[in-house]
Amino acid sequence: MQRLPVLKAATQREIYRRLGLAVDLVHSSYEKDIGLRQMAEAACLSKFHFLRLFTELHGITPHAYLQRKRARAARRL
Repeated sequence: MQRLPVLKAATQREIYRRLGLAVDLVHSSYEKDIGLRQMAEAACLSKFHFLRLFTELHGITPHAYLQRKRARAARRL
């Protein structure tokens, strides 16, 4: 959570919570066609702000995160 470029701790927690909502969407609906817009809407952020914050926190883009989740699910099956 310290990776986020936000000064206030409360703001960091809120951004982390919102990004968690998008991650939950990916984990619950990875088999569906999910785009950046749907993930950003789940996080209640604009697409570009979401993309920047998600990449900053996770170190990969939301699309790469989704592809990694799908690959792991396929491997498990």
